[in-house]
Amino acid sequence: EGLQRYVPQPYAGPAVLFRPRMQPQFGMGDRARGWGALVTGGLTICTVPGNHLAMLQEPHVKVLAREIAGRLGGSEPATVETLR
Repeated sequence: EGLQRYVPQPYAGPAVLFRPRMQPQFGMGDRARGWGALVTGGLTICTVPGNHLAMLQEPHVKVLAREIAGRLGGSEPATVETLR
């Protein structure tokens, strides 16, 4: 019930959206999956191998971990698309 009433609010800072390379056919028109309208400080899209579940499992999770670690360490890997 509470989830149905939730209205997301804009976020003024930058954010990263990790998208699996193997996306379902529906919803392919919006690469940001709706986040572009909410993240006003710049949205970076990073595509990682696998699908929604497999990106969190071996061997794909290693790529996801490397992408996250690179961002936390201050470097930005080349597998990104930035929306401003």
